[in-house]
Amino acid sequence: MLNYAVCFIFRNTGTDYIVIRSANDLRTGDHISWTCSFGVLRHHVIVLASKGDRVLKVIHVTQRPDGYQRYEVVQELIDVGDHIRDGSLWRYKYKPDKCYDPDDVVMRAKSKIGKFEYDAVKNNCEHFARWCKNNENTSVQAEVAITAACTVTTAAIGTMVVLAVRRYFGI
Repeated sequence: MLNYAVCFIFRNTGTDYIVIRSANDLRTGDHISWTCSFGVLRHHVIVLASKGDRVLKVIHVTQRPDGYQRYEVVQELIDVGDHIRDGSLWRYKYKPDKCYDPDDVVMRAKSKIGKFEYDAVKNNCEHFARWCKNNENTSVQAEVAITAACTVTTAAIGTMVVLAVRRYFGI
């Protein structure tokens, strides 16, 4: 059910993707993602090369392994076999006239290697991948999270008002 909800959210925000069944189906400069964090959030990366049917060389935003909340852009090999098997590896579709060519995507990604000023809402891994691909500094998942938080907050405030009115008037 949760995956359906995520698919619904993405399909209704103008973000189109295809499910990848083999790392060999990916090309240099592709923007891909897979589920992480309890299957709700997605990690976004730029593909540099396929190294077989389950291993990719990618460039992405990652948390530094030093235990602090510091982030950086790095190149590394990633085994995506589990994500291929569970159907959570997606490649995003871009209109050719609305994105950079693959060499430019990689050049843009490599220009960001090093320290990354991470912000879950304003500068996350999806912002990075979309900026590399088409110069748009956007994150669909951040926008969805903000909308959901506002909806929950509005509902909570409404409930508190109703309860306060009932208590005040003894209803």
